[in-house]
Amino acid sequence: MLAVAKTVVALVALSASSVAASDIAAAGRGSVLRASRGSDARTGVADLTQVGSALQLRGGGSTLSRLLPILLGRRHCKILMLGLDSAGKTTILYQLKLGELAATTPTLGVNVETVTYKNIEFMVMDMGGQDKIRALWSHYYDGANALIFVVDSSDEERLAEAKEELRKLLGEEALKEALLLVFANKQDLPQALSVQQVADTLELSAIPHRSWYIQACSATTGAGISDGLDWLAKKLAAQERT
Repeated sequence: MLAVAKTVVALVALSASSVAASDIAAAGRGSVLRASRGSDARTGVADLTQVGSALQLRGGGSTLSRLLPILLGRRHCKILMLGLDSAGKTTILYQLKLGELAATTPTLGVNVETVTYKNIEFMVMDMGGQDKIRALWSHYYDGANALIFVVDSSDEERLAEAKEELRKLLGEEALKEALLLVFANKQDLPQALSVQQVADTLELSAIPHRSWYIQACSATTGAGISDGLDWLAKKLAAQERT
């Protein structure tokens, strides 16, 4: 582990020549991985990961960003989180990141967060679901390993609209290999449809040539979110072995 740490410290030195040390420390303290709050890259692998995140966010650590997951034995995956507005995407994202309910506002652009789960680094891109913003989704398709599609199970009237948006996504050439995880969100509400009803309305069983899974969840309580991520992590690990 010490050898790995020394190697990464060297990479930090090479990659950060244009980034001030104070900037690295400030960004490191605000990074997603919170195993350690120190900003000194020599204090441990957790801090090295934070420094790597800081460099990546500032655009100065492309080499380090690629090598850190390898050196730490992690796989790096790009996950798109999409769905209609008010489906609960951002709340789910911060349940994944913080493990608690966080106050959110409608996403007008893209929220990008890195979440480490079962030795896989998920770069989760949460994109606004308003009608005008959906036209921008396609700019982020390239390189996506998986698609998390979030639906509001309590809003039966908009499920047909969600179905149409999902159909468009699955028809995109850039997403043809992406795994599909559907979160049937807001299951804590009394008017929520069952998972089977949501799956039937979205016609998931008719999706050809794609691994998919639907998971009941509640973004507000966090129930079911880790179960869905478990499926995704297992599928991504299986792809790694093939």
